[in-house]
Amino acid sequence: MDILSLNKKMVCPESDIKLVGHILGTGVNPVGILAGRVEIVKYLDTEGKGGGALKIGGKTYDYSDTGNHETSVAYLACHDVPNMRIRSYKVNMPDGGHANEALAAVLEYVKAHPSERHIVNMSISLGSNDLSYINRAHDLIKQLVALNVAIVVSGTNARGKMENKYPQCFYEVIVVSGLNNNGTRGAFASQADTVDFCEIGQEVPTIDNTGKPVRRIGESFASPIVFSKLAKIWCGNPDLTEPQLYEAAVKNTLDLGADGHDPYFGWGWIQSVKAPAATVRPLAKISAFVSWLKAQVGHIYMWGGQGETATESLIKRRETSTANANRAIALLRKRKAEGMETVLAYDCSGLGMKWLMDKKILPKDLTAAGMYSVCQKITKADLKARDMVFVYGLSRGKMKIHHVGYVVDDSLNVVEAMGRDVGVVMRPLSAGKWNRYGRLNSLQG
Repeated sequence: MDILSLNKKMVCPESDIKLVGHILGTGVNPVGILAGRVEIVKYLDTEGKGGGALKIGGKTYDYSDTGNHETSVAYLACHDVPNMRIRSYKVNMPDGGHANEALAAVLEYVKAHPSERHIVNMSISLGSNDLSYINRAHDLIKQLVALNVAIVVSGTNARGKMENKYPQCFYEVIVVSGLNNNGTRGAFASQADTVDFCEIGQEVPTIDNTGKPVRRIGESFASPIVFSKLAKIWCGNPDLTEPQLYEAAVKNTLDLGADGHDPYFGWGWIQSVKAPAATVRPLAKISAFVSWLKAQVGHIYMWGGQGETATESLIKRRETSTANANRAIALLRKRKAEGMETVLAYDCSGLGMKWLMDKKILPKDLTAAGMYSVCQKITKADLKARDMVFVYGLSRGKMKIHHVGYVVDDSLNVVEAMGRDVGVVMRPLSAGKWNRYGRLNSLQG
């Protein structure tokens, strides 16, 4: 496998859509092919003065790429996407990081330019461990994603560590881990449940802050390649929403590592920039999904279940303990005694994923957390039939999304694989401990 050679074959489709790449980091210099395509956003210039270095309140702000980093990133993001222009937001200033101010500036621009397609790249730390600052960053990111902005971030060369001060801790962003050119995991690569895709991050050819050719190492230089591939998919399919763009990329991956999603390679390496055409009308999908979910009420819960015919031997093999197996078997026997000839087994995510994968709406298996990551984030007040509801809380010693249910009517009843003692049930929204809400846009009418 030669990723560099394969990437060169992924040509951007001709398109007249307006693409804007927002690059947050050390600043981008308009050198080489970036000349004429880069706008330096002087978002800290509250007095509106021009010039490369601005004095505001006695502080000097130099928006050029003195860190010799983001110019390389911007080149990788747009050099083979002809109709993309770049807006550069230098975050790393002498008086500290300004990630939130930069994100707010991006949000202001996006709201003012709704006809454009926007992609953000963040190969940076948020610059603070302060919880209120991190929460503010998360809120800005959620607002951007809700406006169909794709946000791509590097895995921060974390080597298995997951720190809240890095954007990769947010499920709404698209996280990229690093590969060697032969497709093996890079020595610098991240490991996190939030990793979405993997891309070459070893000896990546780009330019430095003077425009000279260089080779770079690190996930900071893997993420803009994924950024570029998403832009190419959008050029060929300008009507895609951000969640649909993500789903198209997932369907185009070459699975590496363990089968399905894993914390090293995510869904895999994006091997094509063509978006598969939708095969089912949206309204038909919603109706079919909801009807199918309602039909599963009464079946049983089994760890890892995705609609298999339940037998006692299967339950004993799959379940996490003898006690849990006995609980599931007790409900199986009860259903058999009630006259149910074929009893199916599901866990909470397997209940939805069975139908979504069978209909090729989602390409690979997802946990509850994974399902949340591909949803548009909505509020409780926005819920409609076909939306998903989630529980975020402590599970096995970690705070995470660990349960999912499915809204099936306008009265906000929820179908869920609730547990081993009761199986698949339908009950009012208020009966559950739901505190996160999502919409899979590929089901929208």
